[in-house]
Amino acid sequence: MRCDKLIYLCINGEEVYDETTGDYVTKEPVKYKRYANINDMGDEKMDMLLGKITVGALTIRLNNAFDEDIDYIEYNGENYEIKQRKKLGNKESFQVVKKA
Repeated sequence: MRCDKLIYLCINGEEVYDETTGDYVTKEPVKYKRYANINDMGDEKMDMLLGKITVGALTIRLNNAFDEDIDYIEYNGENYEIKQRKKLGNKESFQVVKKA
């Protein structure tokens, strides 16, 4: 398995109170750079997981598992929502769909 595609594992920034404006401001998301193996999700898996055939559904595999909670994955400038996450020993796989 060749992990040659650059992705970012993203954690949403926290909301902090800005005393000067009186509003809550969301900080920038924290992004962790990783290289992954990426394939289109098969039709059977897509139908089972999502209940329909969806354009932009991917399977992403990492050789080294990531221990923190992830809010979304960024790949090629697009954000992907995580539908399923599996850890298999020291490896990890994600089933993701492009956010609208």
